[in-house]
Amino acid sequence: GVNILGYDGGHPSKQANDIVFRQNLFGLSTTLGGNGWFMLVGDAPRDITVEHNTVDSNGNTVLYAYGGSATDPGEIYGFRFSANAARHRTYGINAQYFGPGKLAVAGFFPDGVFETNYLAGGSLSRLPAGTLVTNYFEQQFVDTVRGDYTVGDGTILDNAAQDGSDIGVHFPALMEALDGVEEGRPAGT
Repeated sequence: GVNILGYDGGHPSKQANDIVFRQNLFGLSTTLGGNGWFMLVGDAPRDITVEHNTVDSNGNTVLYAYGGSATDPGEIYGFRFSANAARHRTYGINAQYFGPGKLAVAGFFPDGVFETNYLAGGSLSRLPAGTLVTNYFEQQFVDTVRGDYTVGDGTILDNAAQDGSDIGVHFPALMEALDGVEEGRPAGT
């Protein structure tokens, strides 16, 4: 999926900051040997916004934070994770040194905002307040088998985001934006 590195330890660099991931559909798999995780965030980037994304993955983690040490973790300030839909699998939100769920959030995201995310199969008691959970990811969408990730009417995701829109990617708008785009060619050429 995505790997955001705050500082490059091998080659001094400035801090990665002001990055936005919005309105994306990620289909991830461990089939080719990768971990199938949606997002790795480490070594203290800041001001990262991740909102209205849908992640269909068989990896065991949605978001993983790392960096620093157990006594001085590479904290990630200004992190916003909102209105995303994904499968929780084994760990959901996880972190080096701290473990999954609320422990990961407290250890690496001291001022992080986690609101109205959907993590199918997760345990509410271990996840940040405001997380939505059911056991059936596929039932939230029109037809995932055929690749249609439009949120179904009356599902837990329907108009459930903080702004009153659906949780996850606005799939019809994404398909409209991709209409006419050919793989390997810039749009409009």
